[in-house]
Amino acid sequence: MISGTVALLVRQGIYFLAIVYVDLNGKLLSINSNGCKSKINNRQVIFQTSISLSIDKFNWLYECESIEYKIAIPFLWQLSIDHKILSIEDLANLYWGSEYKSQELCSLLLSMYAGPVSYFKLNDNMFCPLSELIIKEQNNQEQIRKKLQAEQDEFYLWISNGVMIQSWSDRQVEWVDTLKEFVFFDGEFSDLKKVRKLLSSIKLNGNISTLREQTYNYLVDREIISATEPIGQAKLLQEKNFPKEVLAETCNINEHNYANNRLDLTNINVITIDESSTMDIDDGLSIQFTDDGFIVGIHITDVDSIFSEESSIDIEARSRLSSFYAPEITVPMLPEKISYNIGSLIPGSIRPAMTLLINFQKDYIVKDWEVVLSFIKSKRRLNYDEVDHILNHLTDDEMSHELEILDETARHLHERRLNAGGIEFNGPDIKFEFNNGLATMKSIQKITHAHRLVSEFMILLNTLLAEMCYKNNIPAIYRSSVKLNSDAILDTSVDALKNYYVLSKVRSVAPSTVSSPHFLLGVDRYIQVSSPLRRYGDLILQRQISYFLKNNTPLYGKIFMDRFISDSSGKLRDISRTESDRKMHWVFYLLSGRINEIFPCIALEWRASDLYVEFQDFQVRGIVKTNKQINLGEVIDAKLINVNLWQRKTILSA
Repeated sequence: MISGTVALLVRQGIYFLAIVYVDLNGKLLSINSNGCKSKINNRQVIFQTSISLSIDKFNWLYECESIEYKIAIPFLWQLSIDHKILSIEDLANLYWGSEYKSQELCSLLLSMYAGPVSYFKLNDNMFCPLSELIIKEQNNQEQIRKKLQAEQDEFYLWISNGVMIQSWSDRQVEWVDTLKEFVFFDGEFSDLKKVRKLLSSIKLNGNISTLREQTYNYLVDREIISATEPIGQAKLLQEKNFPKEVLAETCNINEHNYANNRLDLTNINVITIDESSTMDIDDGLSIQFTDDGFIVGIHITDVDSIFSEESSIDIEARSRLSSFYAPEITVPMLPEKISYNIGSLIPGSIRPAMTLLINFQKDYIVKDWEVVLSFIKSKRRLNYDEVDHILNHLTDDEMSHELEILDETARHLHERRLNAGGIEFNGPDIKFEFNNGLATMKSIQKITHAHRLVSEFMILLNTLLAEMCYKNNIPAIYRSSVKLNSDAILDTSVDALKNYYVLSKVRSVAPSTVSSPHFLLGVDRYIQVSSPLRRYGDLILQRQISYFLKNNTPLYGKIFMDRFISDSSGKLRDISRTESDRKMHWVFYLLSGRINEIFPCIALEWRASDLYVEFQDFQVRGIVKTNKQINLGEVIDAKLINVNLWQRKTILSA
C-alpha cells in the first residue's frame, strides 16, 4: 500500500489537511479527508509533517479536523509569547503537554490557519509568535471586514429581494450611485474594475452587457430609477445648462447691424414650414414669378454673423457639436436667445441670411442660380399640417398658388433624384405627447406633401452648394453613400420590406473632404449647410462659404476640415445613436403597457422557426412565434406577449 506524509495544503485560499505522496510516474498527489485525490504543486504545500500514513487511512484526517475547532489559538499564543521561535512539536507540547497525540499535533497545525487572525509567523517550518500590536491591527481589520461583509449582505438582500435597509451607510449610498453610473454611462464607465468588484460582492456575475441589464432591472424594481429614466443620455443631459460665461456673452448680443454689402430681400414673401413645436427656425422659402418661370429663394439663417469663432459661445457649440433631440427633451447646441430668438426666422423680424436664389424655367428645370448674403423678413410661419391642408384643398389660403408651385417643383426634383438612382424610405413615423407626466404616442405619415416640399428644397440647397465648393476648390465636408447593387433592392411594393432589405445592404460612409456621389439621394455631391443652429458642421460650412463670397478665397483649408471630421465623428455618432435609442426606449416603454393587445405586423424574414416582423404603425421590429405559413410582406395580426425594455425586444404570437 502506498504511504505519504500528512501536510497542510492551501487551494483557492482554503487550508486543509491531506496525505501527500508521489505516484509511480513521479507526480505529486494528495488525498483529503473525503478520499478525493488531486494533483498538487509544491507551492500549495504550506507545512509538511513527519507523520507517515497509508493513503487508505484518509479517515484519520477527519479525526484531526474534528479536534481543530476546539483549539484556542489565542490561549496558545499567550503560552508562547515569551519564546522567539518554536516548532510545531513545541507548540503541541505547550498546549497539551508531552503526552499529546499525533492527531492533536495535526489539528493544532490546521487551527493555526483556520481563523481570520494570524498569531504566528511561519519561517523555515518554525513558528514565531507575532507581537500584540500586529495582532491588534489584524483584529481591527477583521472588524472592518465583518462590517463590510454585513453591509454587502444587507445590500444584496435589498437590491435582489427588496429587504429594507433600516439605516443606510455612506458606503451603501455610494454603491447605489456607482450602479446608477454604470447603467447610465455604458462603455464610458470610468472604473469597470471597481464596479465588477462591487457586483461580485453582491453575487452578480457575467459579461458587461448582462450585468448592465441585471443592474438596470434591479434599480427599476427598487424604484431608484424610473423605467422612463434617460438611460444612455445622462452625459448629454449634463450639458443642458450653458456655462455662465456663455450666457453672459449671449445676453450682450444685440439685434444685428446689417452691413451694406448684404442684399435686401425684406420685400419678398418668405415663409417657414416646420413642426408646430419647432422653436429653432433656421430655413425659409420664397417664390417670385418671372416672365419665363419663377425664382425660388432658399434662405438659411446666418448664424455666423451673430457671434465670432473666438467667442465662448462658439467654443461651447464646438464642444456640443449638435443639438440633441429626445421625445421628452431638447438639449440645444446654442443658447435659447440665439436658437429661439435672434437666430430664428421669426415672422416680422429682420434676420441676416445666406440665400440661394434658383431661377426655374416653367418646365421646372433649373436655368441658373446664385448664392448671396442677404437680410430677410419672414412674412409667415406655417406648420406641416397647415401646408398639407392647403395643398389638399382642405383650406382656402392666400398662399395656395405659391405653395402649389413649390409642391409641383419639389415633385419634379424628387422624381429626378429617384430616376438618378435615389431611394426613398417611406413609412410611418412616431409622434410623442407628454401631458401631466403621462406619455402617449401615435403613428403619423412620415412623408407628406409638406414634408417632401421642404426636404427636396433643402436637398437642392445642399447639392448646389456642394457643387459650388467643388468647382471653386473650397474645402468642404462631403456626405456620400455607396452605390447599391440592383439585387439589393427587393422587387416588392411593400415599403417596409423594401426598406428592410435596402438598409441591410447599406454601408455607412464617413464624411470626407473628398467629393463622391451620394447614391441613396441620387446626387453627385452633397454637403450639409442647411441647419447651422443645430449642427456645428453646418455652421463651419456656412462660415466657409460666407467668407468665400466676401473674399473670393476659403477661410479653412483641407487640413482643418479633415481634423474636424476626425475629432467630431465619434461624438456625432454617439448623439445620433442616443437619439435613436431614446426614441426606441419610449416606444418599448409604452408598448410594455399594451401586453396582450393585437397589432398588425409586416413579415420581413424567417429566422429559424421564428418570424421577424415590423409593426405596421410604429416601425418597430419584433419576433413572432407562429406555426402558420406566412409570406414575406404579408400583414398579419399578432398578439404582444412580452416586452424586454432593456434589450428593446418584443415577442408576439400569431
